[in-house]
Amino acid sequence: MEGEPFGTEPAYVERIPAQQFRTRPSPRSRPPSPSNAGVLAILITATVVMLVGTIILEGRTLVEKPTSGPYDDYYRLLDRLTFAGEVFISAGVILLVILGWMVAIIRSDLAEGVRQNALIATGIILAAWLIFFVLSLT
Repeated sequence: MEGEPFGTEPAYVERIPAQQFRTRPSPRSRPPSPSNAGVLAILITATVVMLVGTIILEGRTLVEKPTSGPYDDYYRLLDRLTFAGEVFISAGVILLVILGWMVAIIRSDLAEGVRQNALIATGIILAAWLIFFVLSLT
């Protein structure tokens, strides 16, 4: 130690590369979050699918009841339209639930309030769909 100039390291000190001291993972090692374009694509798809289902269900009112004869074909057509409309609306709800969970869980770059509201909105949509579905069965 004596005789060494001030500011120089002694010969017995090993230099440890700075890379070994990193405790936080670099931003590149995080899994990529879904882009806004992907979230928007799922939202638009779910909206269009639910709109098609609603149009099918409302289109049942345009089918005229036959004036005479057997009504079996008429009721069969209404049953098929009802089934198709409910399938489309259910598919849209499933896409919205997936979107809500994806935003709430995967998107860690969003604020906590936004993520909580995504979960709350998903629950409200799911509850409204369940009520609609149960009422349509009766």
